[in-house]
Amino acid sequence: MNLINVTSNKLSSITSQMTRALPSCFRVTAIKASISPKGNQVMVAQLSHFQADIKVMWQTKPQENRVSEGDIVEIIFETDIRSYDGMLIVDGLSLLSSPSHTINLFHTVPRSWVKQHQLIINAAQLFERLPEYFKALLFGALWNSDRFKRFLTGPSSMKGHHHYLNGNLIHTLDVIERAIAISAQSPKANLGIVMMGAWMHDIGKADEYVFDQEKSCFGMSERGVLVGHKISAIEWLCSAKAKYDIQVPDQIWMSLLHTLTAVKGAPDWMGLREPMTPESLIISTADRLSGQHDLLEQTATELDGFGKYHRHLKGRPYVLASL
Repeated sequence: MNLINVTSNKLSSITSQMTRALPSCFRVTAIKASISPKGNQVMVAQLSHFQADIKVMWQTKPQENRVSEGDIVEIIFETDIRSYDGMLIVDGLSLLSSPSHTINLFHTVPRSWVKQHQLIINAAQLFERLPEYFKALLFGALWNSDRFKRFLTGPSSMKGHHHYLNGNLIHTLDVIERAIAISAQSPKANLGIVMMGAWMHDIGKADEYVFDQEKSCFGMSERGVLVGHKISAIEWLCSAKAKYDIQVPDQIWMSLLHTLTAVKGAPDWMGLREPMTPESLIISTADRLSGQHDLLEQTATELDGFGKYHRHLKGRPYVLASL
């Protein structure tokens, strides 16, 4: 059933069959309050989900309202389900208090956040392939709705690869798919760690870049300058694991941390480790291939010969466009 924009121009009954077809949870994209003649607070909220965008209305006492924009909620239905002026009349909204592996995080992405809807479809499918504890962990790391939105909409660099709107999401999905393909030829690799490592490897860039309204471009944030995206990713993982008591097997957890922190050629005094697991090597390879491919797409000529110079390529790419 297509439930996009459930509407009604007057008070009417809604069948229980329709409400059962609604998703179990939504993200609040807008909410406002007004006061009724009886002194109750009347709340109206816009709710978004991959399957449906709806408006709901309910009454509450002013001190009882706890729902904010960006929250993930479940609808509490009245016994007599009705609609009025395009809104479902409900008993209230119940806040989701912690991440759940049974909820697909990417099904809660509002359509206004990412115009290329196929990106969210792909992300939701790849999310489903994660082990349950990694689903909850990724959900927890992106629990803050503003951070989640920045991850989906921001760039992966300022002037290098994927330096455009939704660039970090596009790069992340590309790295996941490349890493899965490489893992198919690497039987000793743990696919769950590979996929989670790919999801998390650049997630910290959600807070590394900030949009400069005056210059109309992205620049480095204070966190980006002082901390960097790798440390941010570890901070968010550890915080989510502790706050929501997400149980991850010790060896799996240690291997994931190694995958996210190992650096080829890092001197011993830095305290970092060389990649020494198949998962860390796969992520490093997939990340490099994704970045180089995007730079080639940006700079290569449509005809045979040399393209445009890019400092990250250390030269001009040369391609043979015709056989």
